[in-house]
Amino acid sequence: MPLPVAIRRISEPSQETPRSLRGTFAGYVSPGEIPVKSVQQLIPRGSGITPLDSRGKKTLPAIYLFGKQRCVRNVWGSWEFQYGFGLEYDEVLMIIPNLQLPESTELPAIPRVTLYSRIFLNSICSSVLGRFMYGLSKHHGRFEFQPGRFRTLNRHGHQIFEADIKLGEGAVSEDSVNAIRELLATPVVFAGRLNKSSGCALSIRQFDYEVSAEAIQPIETTITVDEKFTKKIPTQTFQTVGLDLDPNGSFQCEFPWVMTDYRPAA
Repeated sequence: MPLPVAIRRISEPSQETPRSLRGTFAGYVSPGEIPVKSVQQLIPRGSGITPLDSRGKKTLPAIYLFGKQRCVRNVWGSWEFQYGFGLEYDEVLMIIPNLQLPESTELPAIPRVTLYSRIFLNSICSSVLGRFMYGLSKHHGRFEFQPGRFRTLNRHGHQIFEADIKLGEGAVSEDSVNAIRELLATPVVFAGRLNKSSGCALSIRQFDYEVSAEAIQPIETTITVDEKFTKKIPTQTFQTVGLDLDPNGSFQCEFPWVMTDYRPAA
């Protein structure tokens, strides 16, 4: 099948975001913790990225996003390119917030960044396109769904991630919604393409999520992350309460998003 299979004009050319990747994430967000030493091992070597505050701490927060990516497509200026594959796939990510990136010759200093340290998905084509076009380091996995349960297996068939999910019924505060918006607006760092200045494989992107309280529902989770998920962290199990009971609690969501190059604040 030739690529792309669908091209359509969506608007007048935009000079601010000439190229973007767009889609909708429909799934779950749940917190966890990882050892400080493991965080240092997951950070790309030579990047200079460091935790904002790890003094006296044995662990640092991590966040797991797992669910389905829908209608993922590329947009160049006023033209939208849709492919015959990769529009919808299952995915699980581990992200590490509250890191900082010092300034180098080609990279700006960013006081707060989020590291996308591990990504598994079940679309080989999307993985290849992500690596080639955006420098995203992705790994292929297999996903299984049952009512209230989400499982991911690596390409060798070993279970690397499992989540038991129970929907909550409480209300989510506006402060919690604003905290989610702030977290998702933080610049994102991937272990991606080689940077000539730092000699480190690093890629900085900006995500814009359309976050609304109506699209959020609190959940309770029990998550098991196998050591094969990162190959650097021992197997861990987390039990979490919903976002209605804890500002850092778990929730179900459906957020449209746009990914562009990093845009420094004016």
